[in-house]
Amino acid sequence: MLAILVAFLALPGTASAAGNVLTPYRDAVSYDANLTTTTADGRSWAGTETIIMRNASPGPIDRIWLRLWGNGPKGCTPRAVTVTALTGGRKGRLRKDCSALEVLLPAALHPGAHVSLTLTLSITAPQIQDRFGSAEGIMLFGNALPVVAQHDRSGWRLPLYSTYGESFVSSWAHFALTLHHPAALQVAASGSTTTTPDPVGGTATTTSEIDARDMFWAIGPMGEVTVTTPRGTVVHAWSTPEALGDREDAATDASNALQAIERHLPAYPYPEYDVIVARIAAGGGMEYPGIVITDGTDDVTRHETGHQWFYGWVGDDEFREPWIDEGLTSFLEYTWTGLDQPEPTCYRSSELLEKGPTTFATHSMDYWNRHVRQYIVAYDNPVCALRDEQRLLGNAGFTRVMRGIVVDHAQGFLSGVELRRAFRRAGGAASDAIWKRWALAPGG
Repeated sequence: MLAILVAFLALPGTASAAGNVLTPYRDAVSYDANLTTTTADGRSWAGTETIIMRNASPGPIDRIWLRLWGNGPKGCTPRAVTVTALTGGRKGRLRKDCSALEVLLPAALHPGAHVSLTLTLSITAPQIQDRFGSAEGIMLFGNALPVVAQHDRSGWRLPLYSTYGESFVSSWAHFALTLHHPAALQVAASGSTTTTPDPVGGTATTTSEIDARDMFWAIGPMGEVTVTTPRGTVVHAWSTPEALGDREDAATDASNALQAIERHLPAYPYPEYDVIVARIAAGGGMEYPGIVITDGTDDVTRHETGHQWFYGWVGDDEFREPWIDEGLTSFLEYTWTGLDQPEPTCYRSSELLEKGPTTFATHSMDYWNRHVRQYIVAYDNPVCALRDEQRLLGNAGFTRVMRGIVVDHAQGFLSGVELRRAFRRAGGAASDAIWKRWALAPGG
């Protein structure tokens, strides 16, 4: 069986370079959205979003690209996210299946200068069982708010939407969300969330704020279970009334995972953590800052909880180097939170056809989107590499490196080159050999 799998994994193709990925400019400052649901079930919304951006690049810019990721699953017809009006700039081209909107500025924005854009929006969750869609009567709004696209010295980054992975890397910013909705529906959202019934009684307003890379919310006829960790983090687990048992299990699993990871890494940075039990069609779960979707199984809940550190706190280019956040998170799932977890299936570089200046497991989503069944290698091979690093450095030395990575890259971005460099400082050439052994570095 192993030989069959290796032959399958060794399909020829052009591997992505394992060189450095440029660090994007941190342009986004804040997002402030005020939305009202236009449907009784919370599927559709209308309102405004104000985006404040600072030009963090060394030169002037005359345009900004916004990502309307909500249009990714279905494209332009029908558009799930529509900008019907815009102040502070002029609407330009829609590109990448309507997931990228060009905003032409009235004058050049010089380095360090700010611009404020106000978008009039309509948002409708598509009729799909997905992170932006719905599941079991719960409406899910993953990547629904327009955000500033990333750019670096090479220009604006406009990757296509990835159905099977993520394209959503964005800069750390302040998010504020105000939702007006029927009082009969409960809302869970990223950050510190408060729901207040309006005076007339039939409606309510939910507000939420978070400093993070993105904002997510869910709405529906949900019940809640709350537990508090010994550190004081309040864990809310949500589900439909029929899934009470799964909801209770998810609250316990999430709390245990937070505590296990905090024994090794800097503490979870938010006072609240929300877990939505809703079975989306692909992958079992999905992560967002301060909140995740899970199918209710222990391994998925632990994995998505681990993403609070890698992607959430320490970002990476999820499209060009998905092995960074998925691999580091899988290590947390298997090794630092795992209970009777089966071993991952890894493939040494000697078992794969692609070698030399490129390496198999560091493919971008451009490749994995076309070879979905192989994508698990980007999750599992880093687990084996990190366990070898742990054996090389010892538990204490390995933990120091991992903690240092979080401290050094908190609220920023981590590349594969920087990850390998952090371990090289501790383990030298032996550390370099480990990444090559597991097809995670050039020359493997």
